[in-house]
Amino acid sequence: MARVVTLAVVAVILAVLSSAPAKAQSLSCRSYPTAVIVSQIKNRVEALRRIEREAHDRAIGLDTRPYEWLLSQARAGPAAIADPAALAAEAALSRCRNHIRPLRRVCAGAAAMLVRMIEELAADGVTKESKQAYVEAMPQCETWLGLMPLNTSLRTTD
Repeated sequence: MARVVTLAVVAVILAVLSSAPAKAQSLSCRSYPTAVIVSQIKNRVEALRRIEREAHDRAIGLDTRPYEWLLSQARAGPAAIADPAALAAEAALSRCRNHIRPLRRVCAGAAAMLVRMIEELAADGVTKESKQAYVEAMPQCETWLGLMPLNTSLRTTD
């Protein structure tokens, strides 16, 4: 009789453990993003914010650096943040039972939009769609990283 009860308990435990996705059982679901990941992304985002300030200054005539230089600097941001393996690992966390903020994906999207806006500035005009996409993505990224969103001409939607 005790053996039957023991087998039943083991069966119930195995059923419970196998019903949850494998990624949801790992520690990363509870601890994502880790302090190391936040620190790495935050450093990259702060570099992008400096480039955004310089692009803003260039747009209003305070900076003489050419847009091509700013563009070359800005292109390093998305590449560093949007590491394919790290993005895939973050996407795999969507199977977790608790909500996982897609920090890397959102910040990589914001970085890509900054590059697009600087390309458009170099071509004499930023489209309203580019600005709107950047205005939606970058403040979310900054907020998740604990940064106060910037207030530049690149973020105003006239």
